[in-house]
Amino acid sequence: MAAERVNLLDFDREQLTRWCDSLGEKPFRAVQLTRWIHRNLESDFSKMTNLAKSFREKLEAMAEVRPPEPMREQISSDGTRKWAFDVGNGNAVEAVYIPEVDRGTLCISTQAGCAMGCLFCSTGKQGFARNLKTSEIVGQLFWAERELRREAGTDNPNERVITNVVLMGMGEPLQNLEAVVPAIRLFLDDHAYGISRRRVTVSTSGLTNQMDKLAELAPVALAVSLHAPTDELRDKIEAARQRIADQVAKNADADADAAETVKDVAETAKEAAKDAAATAEEGAKETAAEVKEAAGEVAKAAEGKKDEK
Repeated sequence: MAAERVNLLDFDREQLTRWCDSLGEKPFRAVQLTRWIHRNLESDFSKMTNLAKSFREKLEAMAEVRPPEPMREQISSDGTRKWAFDVGNGNAVEAVYIPEVDRGTLCISTQAGCAMGCLFCSTGKQGFARNLKTSEIVGQLFWAERELRREAGTDNPNERVITNVVLMGMGEPLQNLEAVVPAIRLFLDDHAYGISRRRVTVSTSGLTNQMDKLAELAPVALAVSLHAPTDELRDKIEAARQRIADQVAKNADADADAAETVKDVAETAKEAAKDAAATAEEGAKETAAEVKEAAGEVAKAAEGKKDEK
């Protein structure tokens, strides 16, 4: 059975450098590959003409560039386009291209379904299937940009059609940081899509801990969904806050139980240590008494033999 090919869309440039190194290739090969794949939107290794033939042969045998396949497309009268991408097991995710005079924005998905359960959201009502891979997130931009360039009649990587990316499609991006962060790094990489940080936006329902992680790992624009002018109304219509609160409480209870168990074990161990020490002390006293008694008997026996002489 042939080994599964590595989808290079799963790697940001740093990860791709490590992968190339595992093949005995120099770091600059990762830069070349990044530019071919994400700037030139090329998936055919034989067309990557500045790569050594031996390296191209390795790539053709071991790797692939495979974005998710579009299942259907809808085009609005204002030029807005929506694609549904097949991500396997009966799941599909959507990406939406919104053209404007001074920009072209692609809204992409990060999960198949969503676990947050916001009452106003159709995706939340579907439930959660799984997190998307980096290749499935980046692949939406790869496929859409390539398709839009083809229709515009250009293959010039400097003439980008998509200038802005927003992670506001299906799913909660901050619940999938492992795949989202490498994707964002590719969006920002000048050797890849070269999009400004101000033009990449992550939307969240309000996961504060993950916001801090995102700011540390891939600082970009952040949009927090409020959904209501007051906390009272927000609490009613957004199940996410209560779900998170419940989970935090559950975790806190679990932590409290664990702490109580540790305390009980510690007390038991302390009592056992006391008992062991007391037993040892009593045993030592008994042993000392027995030794003393035996010594006395030996002394008496010796004294008796002396008298007999």
